[in-house]
Amino acid sequence: MADPVRLDADQLEALAGLIAEARAPRLVDAEAAAGMLGVPKSWVLAEARANRIPHVQLGRYVRFDPVEVEAWWRARVRGPRGAA
Repeated sequence: MADPVRLDADQLEALAGLIAEARAPRLVDAEAAAGMLGVPKSWVLAEARANRIPHVQLGRYVRFDPVEVEAWWRARVRGPRGAA
């Protein structure tokens, strides 16, 4: 069995910050959402305007929660062609 890793106070604080940052919800722009979906940015923005894709309107900015976008497209995935 390996020896446990020992961290000093600064290292522990840095690690805690990285963990908090990784767990914090992040909103992404249309370009990043389009990259997730493999579609053009213009399509993502059009779907958001039509309220057909989960998004957050922040004034003139449109942002997307990657977790919600993934859940949205997974809910639309069907089995092999011809399967209902």
